[in-house]
Amino acid sequence: MTHTEMLKAASIGVASTTLWQDGFNPDVAATLAHIERRVALGAQMVVVGGTTGGGHQMRHAMKVALYKAVGDRFARRVALVAGIGTTNPQQARQIIRCAESCNFDGVLALPNSNDPQLLHKLAACLEATGKNPPGLIVYIIPQLDPSYTATPQQIDKLKLAHPRLYVAVKDSRGSIDGLLEWYRQDPFMDVWIGSDLIAAPGFYALSCLGLYPKTLRVISGSANVPGALEDLLRMDAAAKRPGSVDYAAMLDAQRGLSSVVYELLQDASDSFAEAVQRALQTRLA
Repeated sequence: MTHTEMLKAASIGVASTTLWQDGFNPDVAATLAHIERRVALGAQMVVVGGTTGGGHQMRHAMKVALYKAVGDRFARRVALVAGIGTTNPQQARQIIRCAESCNFDGVLALPNSNDPQLLHKLAACLEATGKNPPGLIVYIIPQLDPSYTATPQQIDKLKLAHPRLYVAVKDSRGSIDGLLEWYRQDPFMDVWIGSDLIAAPGFYALSCLGLYPKTLRVISGSANVPGALEDLLRMDAAAKRPGSVDYAAMLDAQRGLSSVVYELLQDASDSFAEAVQRALQTRLA
């Protein structure tokens, strides 16, 4: 399968946490074991070194070592996506080259509304890797920084300018109206929900339009915590039920997922990523 085919075959992804040896260095073996458990449960895509994975804490050499280990173990088993974690074009290109050499299927990139050409530069860098370029998932999360956003029109132009490239968005704004904006611009846009609290409402809204499961997907940080990934997979199965969507099962799964999310948010006084790690340690203890 090509990188694009690997990404399109996935619908439930985990924004993997990174486990640490001493608070400063990634514990690669423990992180691989954690990802293995998520994959065994049914995760179809894994983001490594993203926001939940503490990518901003890692030096480049740390990321290279982690990406290589993850690629060696999981490439072609599930779709792999590398978090870029910077809007600096030179640093982003380094991560792209690393991800491509480690056989990752895509990168998760922050936009910069102050540099409209940034995404085109990254797309060109991805295309330059060859006939099977990794895809580009644009991470919309203005809660972290107001500049981390892009309009549906800008993403549409990006897709048209780079037709060989898989281009999608991860929308973490937590708004159903925001999700629908993408489809008003392009009914075939691949959109990954980044806010677990609107997973079931998003599935419902898109199923009413006859679009899900073709284009709507989920990348979940909460799915690191036992129970949350299982709820997402139940929700996904209910949305894909042959003949008709099982809305009762979907809403029941959303209740279970939301309880995990609210627990994490109550503990997220420092950061959501650290709340995920604490919850993971508590539930596995």
